[in-house]
Amino acid sequence: MNPWCLMSVITAFGLGAFIAGWQLIQAQERVNQQKEEELRRCKSEKEELEIQLNDSTAKLQSLEEENSALKEKIENLEKLVEEKEMEIASLKRMLNEKGGIKHKSRHRRPRILD
Repeated sequence: MNPWCLMSVITAFGLGAFIAGWQLIQAQERVNQQKEEELRRCKSEKEELEIQLNDSTAKLQSLEEENSALKEKIENLEKLVEEKEMEIASLKRMLNEKGGIKHKSRHRRPRILD
C-alpha cells in the first residue's frame, strides 16, 4: 500500500474521530447547559416556596396569638357572666325575703285632692 494512501486513510479516520468527538463534546455541553438552567429554575422555585412558607408561618403564628387572646377574652366574659348571674340570684333572694316586688295597680286613678 502506498504510504500516501495510508496516510490519507489514517488522516480521514483521525479527522472523522475528531469531528465525532467534537460533536459529542458540544452535545454534552448543551445537556449541561439545560441541566444548569433547570437547576437555576428549581432553585428559584425553592426560594419562592421558602418565602411563601415563611409568610404562612408568620400568618399562622399571628392567628395563633389572636386565637389565644380571643380565648382569654371569652374566659373573662364567661367569668363575668357567672358573677353577674350570681349577683342577680342574690338580688332575687333578697327581694323574695323582703316579700317580693310590690307593683302599684295600673287601674287605679290618682285622686285629686281638694
